Amino acid sequence: MFIMCSLHLALFPSFALDKDWILDPKTSTLIPKYLGKVKVVDGKASIGDRELKKGSKIYNNELVQTSEKSHLVIEMIDLTLITLGPLSDFKVDNWSYRTKNDRDAEFSVIKGQWRAFIRSKAKDEDQLKIKTNLVSMGIRGTELMVNVNKIEDKEVTQVALLSGHIHLEGDLPKNMKRDMKNGDYAVIGKSSKGLELHERIMSPLEMKSYKEFVAPEVPRLLEPLTGNFALKEKVPPEHAQIDDDQVSKTKINNKAAPPKSLEENLEILNTTREENLKSDEIKK
Repeated sequence: MFIMCSLHLALFPSFALDKDWILDPKTSTLIPKYLGKVKVVDGKASIGDRELKKGSKIYNNELVQTSEKSHLVIEMIDLTLITLGPLSDFKVDNWSYRTKNDRDAEFSVIKGQWRAFIRSKAKDEDQLKIKTNLVSMGIRGTELMVNVNKIEDKEVTQVALLSGHIHLEGDLPKNMKRDMKNGDYAVIGKSSKGLELHERIMSPLEMKSYKEFVAPEVPRLLEPLTGNFALKEKVPPEHAQIDDDQVSKTKINNKAAPPKSLEENLEILNTTREENLKSDEIKK
């Protein structure tokens, strides 16, 4: 048996002993120790004093930071694509890779704009998690956008789901934990008064617009909320494939004067989802 194993190991090239590779004795395959490589750098990004370039490798527990007016795209070894916007901090904790469908990771979005396209579904929802200071999300195969910011006296996490599904969990109260589906948009805020959750459904126009690119291979990121938490609908272009009712609603919303107080804006945000759900029920 020892002779057979020695011969088998000898078949692997010398890079098997390199710091970036490890041999899985169960499957006799080489597994990278790094978790991904930089695919696109638009501006400046770094890990500590190491400036990132196209092809730079990212390792477990490394803090990736982008500078002002910068974007970064990372392609993970499981084919997941991660995009960071300007002034963003992000790292991957507890990365453990076996195959592209069998791996464990915690994606920590510390601040800024972040987007992920998780192409390969995980075996279990507990294997892949996204964490911010306010919420954690169990995911499998999903495309979503997350913003982490501070607005006035509130810590804010925005989550917009483009495809798949996620489950909001973590330290949230029981009544705030929920499943999100395609098009759902949630905002979790924390202030001295405690946690609050506001949610709505994105319009077809918004969904379409977030499929666009801001630069070659750099997809659009979720627009940060302003101090009044207003989430404005976009005026649909002529070619947008949406119904007349949606067009009318969007134009009316854009003509309306913005509410003057934070409470009024929060009320609009919290009720838009219910109105859209009722509209969907009527159409059915």
